[in-house]
Amino acid sequence: MIAQRDPPARLCAGGWRGLGFAVAIAFTAVATPGWAGSDDAARTRAAIDAFTRAAAALEQGDRATAARSLDGMAESVTGLREVAAQYGDLAQKAQSACKARAIAVTNEIQSTYQQEQGKTEELARLQVRSQNLDGQLRQLQSDIARLNTERQPLIEEARYRNRCKDDWKLWLEGGNRCWEFSFQDAFNNSTRM
Repeated sequence: MIAQRDPPARLCAGGWRGLGFAVAIAFTAVATPGWAGSDDAARTRAAIDAFTRAAAALEQGDRATAARSLDGMAESVTGLREVAAQYGDLAQKAQSACKARAIAVTNEIQSTYQQEQGKTEELARLQVRSQNLDGQLRQLQSDIARLNTERQPLIEEARYRNRCKDDWKLWLEGGNRCWEFSFQDAFNNSTRM
């Protein structure tokens, strides 16, 4: 009995590898929700059922039923191999598309990074310029305050001169500045000639 079982087992060993691949695809297909109502799912179920029947028949020692079950699933396995090839092609196309998209995203990231670096450098330049402008503004404000302080006596002098022009009584008061300004003006006019 053991001698009779050995040759078919060896013959089936090569077929089992291909069958194992088909069963793996079949189980994957059944586990995928999108395949539940498709022809591929029906072929997968048929292949699994035939495989289950063949396994049960082999366990019972019925090689003829096992061989018929395995032969009966050949069409399903062939169809599943074709589907697997189609999905392999789709996977390769998806891989190419993903690779192209990854390259595009990488390029976009590099471009964005370079733009960010440029903006960072520009911001640093603007900050330096802003600090320079702040320093210039502080200097200008200091200069304006100094000039306001320096011009205040001149403003007061101009106001008093206008009062001297408008009010002749100021000329009569003692110690007033109207006479002083008048002498300064006369002296300045004589030195210019």
